[in-house]
Amino acid sequence: MEILQSLEMKEHDFTVLCSKLKVRILDILADFSSSQNTFLRLIQMRRRVEVLIAKGLLREAEKQTEKLRVKAATLEIFWFEVEALHLKRLLMAQRNYSEISREELLKMKSKLKKKTSAFQQLSEFQFDSSLLFMQFYRDGHLNETSDTYQSFLRESAGHCESSLARYVWHNTRGFLYGRKDEAQRSIFEQKMAIEALMQLPIIDNERWYYLISAINNICIALCNAGDFHSAKDYREKLRQLPGKRKRLSYRESIFWWQHILALDFYMMLEGADFKRLDQLLTNLHLALKQHDFSKWYRAYFYYSAAYALFIVGRFDDALQWILLLLQNPHKEIPEEIYRFFLLLHALIHFESGNFEIASVLLENHKRKLRKTKNIYRLESLFTRFLLRAVRANGHKLREMAVACLCESRKLLNENAQERKVLDYLNMDIYLEALASAASFYRIYQEKKNKDV
Repeated sequence: MEILQSLEMKEHDFTVLCSKLKVRILDILADFSSSQNTFLRLIQMRRRVEVLIAKGLLREAEKQTEKLRVKAATLEIFWFEVEALHLKRLLMAQRNYSEISREELLKMKSKLKKKTSAFQQLSEFQFDSSLLFMQFYRDGHLNETSDTYQSFLRESAGHCESSLARYVWHNTRGFLYGRKDEAQRSIFEQKMAIEALMQLPIIDNERWYYLISAINNICIALCNAGDFHSAKDYREKLRQLPGKRKRLSYRESIFWWQHILALDFYMMLEGADFKRLDQLLTNLHLALKQHDFSKWYRAYFYYSAAYALFIVGRFDDALQWILLLLQNPHKEIPEEIYRFFLLLHALIHFESGNFEIASVLLENHKRKLRKTKNIYRLESLFTRFLLRAVRANGHKLREMAVACLCESRKLLNENAQERKVLDYLNMDIYLEALASAASFYRIYQEKKNKDV
């Protein structure tokens, strides 16, 4: 109130001023980014048409409307293309349909129907795809019996009405086949997704996220197929993407960084190549300070760092990353990542000989498993094995590991879904190392290099 009085302003005047300032700031921000933002450029074209109509310059408005329609059609931004067709009809009506033939009007109607259909199809694909990705990031697994899941796998891409629809279709299929461990089919779908995206003349905004997602997915599929050489080529393409844009927004930069770092860790772990581990950890420390990564990626980075350090036997360093994650509220950590964090935490203490701490953590993990619907039998089996080993203070460890290894191999052969556990923790390799009294690091490298 003192400030208002000093400015000789009433409270109502101040509220109005704040509103006007907010609108002005938004306008400035829009103008600042409009040169890089195709969507905003189309909005500006639409505004020009409104001004021309208000001034009664209908013929010029028709020309600008056609420019808007062509630009929107080229970029497959259907909402603006449909809007341009509506504007054209409105302008015809305002001129009492002079010089307009019935065939021209019917042709516009047919075009409107076609574009509306394409827009509806693309929207449905995008939302259905988002439902699948949401389930994966939230729950850590997919419901393969759902209609949404099945619809993407049972139909061909021939029914796609636009390049963007084909991109969403192939990208989602590539992701699903990757989760099904069908690497070659996943690679094919992701290549088709990138090809569909390259049909568009401009990659910006939402399409920037599309392209990064497609390249990321093909890298993962190539790693799963053992083709690390090609995976590195695609990762390099991903690294060079920012150079193809004049300016990145804050969110675009974060999205790119998330995928670059995640791929670096994924390829290191899958290729068992830990020579750059310390450099990666340094990069991660800096990135976590500078960027507001999503909760899922932040948790993934903490876990990947801890797991990599555990593999190479640096248990104290691994615990530091474990504790960093546990400083976050439980509700902010994806459920499945949180469960495997608990298990990895217990495993680190078990390897360090801290059996009492390991026992408490394992009991906590066991209770967690009882509450979740997504219980992997391999995860439960491994937890029970560790609890028995802890209670035996490490005695008869080799015999217990042999028995657990036999049972785990049987589970993995009977149910392909159980292999998803190995995306978080290579329990089969760990058990084999215990059964052969060898170091986990050595057996891990032998197995991964053999796969390659």
